[in-house]
Amino acid sequence: MWLGLFGILIAIFVGIGGVLSGGIFTIILVPLAVIAIVGTVVYAMWGYAAGAGSQQEAESLGDPLPHSEHTNAAPRPNTPDELVNARQRQ
Repeated sequence: MWLGLFGILIAIFVGIGGVLSGGIFTIILVPLAVIAIVGTVVYAMWGYAAGAGSQQEAESLGDPLPHSEHTNAAPRPNTPDELVNARQRQ
């Protein structure tokens, strides 16, 4: 996001520098503006590709598994005495 704002700022300076003074300002600021614009486009494409990849991954996983309690498991001991008894049985 900040790179795009930087590119807009550089483009404004390029316009002002080209109209008012030309020369060295244009020679330096035009390549900087091109670098900023290319960097913005590449960064946006990279972010879009990363977001699209995670969305495709989520779609390929399908529906989440249903939540259910295990009915074949023994109940968990709730009191210290039940815990001692369970350990003694093991």
